Amino acid sequence: METKEDIKEDIVDEIIKLTSEHIKLVKKAKRAIETIRPCYRCGYCCQNKEILVTIPEVVLILNKLDYKVEDIFNIDKEKCTISIKTKEIEGKPYCRFLWKTEFKTRCTIYNIRPFQCLTYPIIFHPLFKKLEVYKGKFLSYYIFECQGKAIKTCILLVKKSTFKKLAEERLKFLRKNYEIQRALIKDDILEDVLMMVVKNIRALDMDLELDLNL
Repeated sequence: METKEDIKEDIVDEIIKLTSEHIKLVKKAKRAIETIRPCYRCGYCCQNKEILVTIPEVVLILNKLDYKVEDIFNIDKEKCTISIKTKEIEGKPYCRFLWKTEFKTRCTIYNIRPFQCLTYPIIFHPLFKKLEVYKGKFLSYYIFECQGKAIKTCILLVKKSTFKKLAEERLKFLRKNYEIQRALIKDDILEDVLMMVVKNIRALDMDLELDLNL
């Protein structure tokens, strides 16, 4: 009969492979996104009560920073989700990795930020209902505009055909991630396994640092 220790060992390689899949998907998204107007880093997209992340995103952050899982992440055992802990700035919840002053904001994990942060305002979601073409232009593209309150908001575009492929790949990845995530949370071994994965990555000296600037 398999013990918890056996299960932990078995899942480590699977998570490392999943992390490689995540990195490939990130690179594809980065190549696919074109910029009409760049991000002015107003911090709008960093404001949220619950910033959900996948297992590979947790691995990338833990590999870079000297923290334990419970230091920077919340685990919801009922929903089987993982989210980045938040902090309050001017009475509003923001990602704990946002550095914000009156005139300037900065993401302290910018080069390893989660997929949803990298691609925002592009939403790679399988259940979108309608996407408007920006001011009647770029008929072969979907155009996304940030809803922030900066004087000039970020505008990005991606080809419709590429968007469909990426959305399908992202959905497939999220399903696989959630299956693993749910099992580990239910077995109450998620934190131990994640730290084992990071230890293995460091022992193998795997380079997971990405230049994710858009």
